[in-house]
This record gives sequence, C-alpha cells and structure tokens, in this order.
Amino acid sequence: MKTNNKGITLIALVITIIILLILAAVAIQLALGDNGLIKKAQSGQEAQTIAEVKEKFKTLELAAWSDYTASSKSSEDNAKYVQALNAALNEIKTPIIKDVTVSGSFQLGGESGYYTLVSSNVNILFKNQNKIRISMDTNGKITMQDVE
Repeated sequence: MKTNNKGITLIALVITIIILLILAAVAIQLALGDNGLIKKAQSGQEAQTIAEVKEKFKTLELAAWSDYTASSKSSEDNAKYVQALNAALNEIKTPIIKDVTVSGSFQLGGESGYYTLVSSNVNILFKNQNKIRISMDTNGKITMQDVE
C-alpha cells in the first residue's frame, strides 16, 4: 500500500517553534542585556557628547584666554573674560548640545570699575548627572576634571 503524506507532523512543527523561540531569546539578550547593543550605544553616545562638550568649551575658553593674556588685565578686561567664559557655557548646553546642562557660572568680585576674578566652579551635567567640573582660579586659569 502506497501512502502519500503531504503535510508536516506535529513533532516537526513543535521543534521548529522551539528553535525559533531559542533564536528570539538570544537576539533579545544581545539587544537588551547588560552588555547589549542598546547599552553600548547609549554609553557611546554619552562618551561622544562629553568629548564634544570638552572640545567646544576648550576652544572657546582658549580664544577668551588669548584675548585676556594680551590685555592689561584691568577691571574691564576681567569682566570681558568672565563674560566670554559664561558665553562659552551657553554654547555647550541644551539645545545646542542635547541633554547637557550647566550648574553655576564664573564670577567676578568687587564692584563696578574694580572687578577682580574670583575662584569659581561650574559643573557640566549630562542627563542630570555631573560629568565635568570646570574650575577657574583667581588668575583666570581654567582646569577641567572628569567627575565619576
């Protein structure tokens, strides 16, 4: 007797579904796991943004510093330097660079006509997490430190 079975068996169907579920679980783990693609992409975006902030601020700060060192460092020059530094802070925060905010500003001491530079600290935040501390000493020297 000749039989012509032209279908798939229930066992073959169950095995196929199990294999597909295993492949799906592996793919989800690769995408969403602790070392997954999404986490790596997010940390890469954060590192790139922090590097962009540092580079942009340093470029603007060096331009302000070169003008300041060539000046007579009068009260007006101190005010222009601090104004340039605070303008640089505005250039690195949202909406210009996404998810970046600034806490603090550079300060002057004294009163009109007798401005002096004051030691100041500014924090740069990425997604509300402190990432960089920028400090200015009383001579106008700027230092940047990563905050972990």
